[in-house]
Amino acid sequence: AADFAGTIMANITAVTTDYTNGKKAIVNNPIAVTFIGQADKPLISLESPSLTVMENNVVEIVVTNMASADTDGSESLSLIVTAMHAPTGYPMFSAVAYDGIT
Repeated sequence: AADFAGTIMANITAVTTDYTNGKKAIVNNPIAVTFIGQADKPLISLESPSLTVMENNVVEIVVTNMASADTDGSESLSLIVTAMHAPTGYPMFSAVAYDGIT
């Protein structure tokens, strides 16, 4: 099943059959199969792909949708905002708020 993490037991069976009399020899080998959890890509949508803001003004980036694609509660979701190509010593973001939380 999709998004399954955990261990299941399986059985591997080898069978040989004698062509002359049809008799069979069977060997069963149990095996534990462990599926390791892997984070799914989150879902995120922005109101606009680009913004133009006058200097010394507030930058408001509107995230219209942000959710984990995995709904079983086995993953956490974070929002990280990083300024790229900012001049050294000039912080671009002093606060970040998501859904009313700063």
